[in-house]
Amino acid sequence: ILSALAMTLLADIPADRLPPAGYWNPGCIGTNGLTYRTNLFNALPAPDSWDTNLNVKDFGAVGDGTNDDTAAIQAAIYWSNGKALYTFIHLPAGRYKTTSTLELGDPTGSGFTSRILYGDGPTNTFIESYNSSGAAIDATCPSYASTRTANLSVPASKGATTITLAAWDNSYFNAPVNWGIIYTPNNSDAGPPWSYAPGYMVNCHAQIVHIIARDSSAKTITFDSPSYFDLDTNSVFTIFYGSAARWDTSVGVEDLSVENKSGFNSHNILFKNVFNSFIHNVESKNAYKWHIRFESCARCTIDNCYIHG
Repeated sequence: ILSALAMTLLADIPADRLPPAGYWNPGCIGTNGLTYRTNLFNALPAPDSWDTNLNVKDFGAVGDGTNDDTAAIQAAIYWSNGKALYTFIHLPAGRYKTTSTLELGDPTGSGFTSRILYGDGPTNTFIESYNSSGAAIDATCPSYASTRTANLSVPASKGATTITLAAWDNSYFNAPVNWGIIYTPNNSDAGPPWSYAPGYMVNCHAQIVHIIARDSSAKTITFDSPSYFDLDTNSVFTIFYGSAARWDTSVGVEDLSVENKSGFNSHNILFKNVFNSFIHNVESKNAYKWHIRFESCARCTIDNCYIHG
């Protein structure tokens, strides 16, 4: 029955736009076939066995709904800058009053690390935001500094994981940057999908890719997910250069409730310029703008969330 339902749901998607597996998976698929969020959290040791599992109460948070816990929670988040690859920041059951944005990302590029903000479940851990100037939780990271593009020199079929470029810029394509985009514009003047009016992008194909290997002599780029469409020599590969290297890190929010108590017109949760990130088992209440907003992100997942008010 489920298979029949899945095929029914896919019936309106043109066959040439379906990915090779026949379905869309929003997560970054790891070697075990699971999405990135499952790889990141469940495949690691339990958080309480980590030296980098922080309890916000050790930083002065009270969680009584009256005291302002903003500085204590932020101190726990900032403690992880430049330290372990993964840091778990635990908010035990309670009501955490905040009066300014909790900066979960790294907007200035000062020393980002992958970090997960988690509670004891959305009926036990509450973030009550009285912030009047921004989102309750903001996971913004630096954008890419620049890009470099090259056309393909050899066509590649849908399902391919390696492309051959017509030109190779060592400064960019050999740099330790692992993200790019492949796209086929509908005309030679269209340019990258994010830079031009929608009219240029009619029937444009575009896909974010995670680079896992490169060969400068052969001018090839290999990525971890198959191409969703056929590529020809009009197709273009663009590498994200500079701060985009930070996009190999991840951000997660899970097992808690977020509520806008201020009435200010802002988001409850904002993710910006992040890849491989997730929001899981979160309740969002009374947002006066977006409950959850992803901007300039890719391969992120939202699941088991309850949004209302």
